[in-house]
Amino acid sequence: MAILEVGLVSSRPSKRVDEPTAKELLSRFPHLADHACRQCGYGRFGDKIIGASLPHLCEHLAIDLLVSEQLAVGSRQLVAGNTVWLDKGQRLAKVRLRLSAELLENAESAICQAVETINELMGRSWGSDDQSGVA
Repeated sequence: MAILEVGLVSSRPSKRVDEPTAKELLSRFPHLADHACRQCGYGRFGDKIIGASLPHLCEHLAIDLLVSEQLAVGSRQLVAGNTVWLDKGQRLAKVRLRLSAELLENAESAICQAVETINELMGRSWGSDDQSGVA
């Protein structure tokens, strides 16, 4: 088992996933709704996506991308994660992914792709002048 920890800077920690963005995400990543999620108690991420922080969304998108990639080649490896704010005032969060060593080399790419997706959607959802997103 390997662990990848990534620090993310959220341009505005108060920004949360709104309903139109959630619908767009779930149409593009339909399995995202079925992820287990322990934020605010056990449940499914699909029930918690509206109002999720951008770093938390990044965690679930990266997991979804990694799992989808594995399923495409007939593999089923467990990927789990969690997100914590290290310093909300400094807009710094940590995303931790627990995964097999074989998936570690793909995890950084999945995080980058998740960040790109979030930044694309946040620019469209809140207007490109807002600079919402993660880096």
